[in-house]
Amino acid sequence: MPRCIYCQIEKGDEEFNREHVLPESFGRFNNNLTLINIVCTECNQYFGDNLDIHLARDSFEGRSRFIYGISRPEDFRSPRRSRIHIKITEGPLKGMYAYPEYSPVVDDVIIMPCAQVGFLIDGSYEYFLLEELPDAQYLEDNGFDSSLPNCISALGASVEDFRRKLEERQIDIPNLRLQRDGNSRSGSDTVLCEVTGIVDEIIYRAVAKIVFNYLAYFHEQEFLHHEAFDPIRKFVRYGECTEYRLVEARQEAILEDEPIEGQRVLAHLITTNVSGDGNSIVGQVALFNHMTYRVILSTNYIGQDLDIRRGHVYDCGAREISELGVR
Repeated sequence: MPRCIYCQIEKGDEEFNREHVLPESFGRFNNNLTLINIVCTECNQYFGDNLDIHLARDSFEGRSRFIYGISRPEDFRSPRRSRIHIKITEGPLKGMYAYPEYSPVVDDVIIMPCAQVGFLIDGSYEYFLLEELPDAQYLEDNGFDSSLPNCISALGASVEDFRRKLEERQIDIPNLRLQRDGNSRSGSDTVLCEVTGIVDEIIYRAVAKIVFNYLAYFHEQEFLHHEAFDPIRKFVRYGECTEYRLVEARQEAILEDEPIEGQRVLAHLITTNVSGDGNSIVGQVALFNHMTYRVILSTNYIGQDLDIRRGHVYDCGAREISELGVR
């Protein structure tokens, strides 16, 4: 009977389904790498509901799906609480927080103002999300004067919501007015923004699954069930951590002839290799060839010599997968 490489339970063929090495949300490729009778339906469902959805919808790489045309703008979904934060860095609304949203009017993903208040301090607005407003003492210490005209800029919620939050923080604004659409535009169809975010354990587990799936595509079940892979399989499936870091995010290129920063080939890259000590098996994945995640698949595998050294490139333009040489 086949045995799932994640939960390690033997099950009938009917309890397994197809598992793509790379989730289809990052593109459908003509010669996709697909696992058969290797990942059980239960684990596959868990990954889809708890890991893949976060990688696709709430990560830097997930947002890039819409920038590069992998996904349609109308399919964009933004979580209520996101790992990604956007802040406008130019124009009359410099410092304002924003979130992405699909607009059927322009058939594209645009940014909209979050619920926030900007307090006029030293001639410019300092913005705070509605749930993170400072108290009156902070504003007083920093020179905020509520008697000045246009002393605040409030966007993204109702007057009632703003009044309630300001009262909670003991901030008195006699004449509260909201920014209207006509006042909240930068005067351009585009505006420079700073995008920051958190790469957390969920994202690390999702990318680690891609690399372990990739290893599984080229090797036999007996090899994959070796106890040396227990730390990575338990991390991916159950979130169990080790004393050492299993996944690291690095600003480095996988391909030798590409810059650390700047324009790179538009593709997903996955590689595996044996480390210098001969016992550790490591992998790398770079979605859209941006940030590189280094994954430790095993630190103590001692067995037969295997052809671990390999890599593939998923060409996002041609939608083809081809083999490449690795360092």
